[in-house]
Amino acid sequence: MPSRSHRLHALAGAIGAAVEAASLEELAATAFPKLGAALDACPGILFAIKLRPTSVALGGQASTIFAWYMQSIASDDPLFHVRAAS
Repeated sequence: MPSRSHRLHALAGAIGAAVEAASLEELAATAFPKLGAALDACPGILFAIKLRPTSVALGGQASTIFAWYMQSIASDDPLFHVRAAS
């Protein structure tokens, strides 16, 4: 486990990358992986919920399976419904 100072430095890097991002795609490509590393977590997926045509994966290690998730699982996922309704 990283030290507290290392984690704070990594979080500062993630925040800095988020500030510099000019688009959601850039945020997904730069800040999101840094945030995952800073938290010692898997940056699973970052997606944008759109009504038309459909929600899209912007980045993350699981972004390649997002279309499958939307087609096969999202309709049964209560967390997705809560987020989509807000």
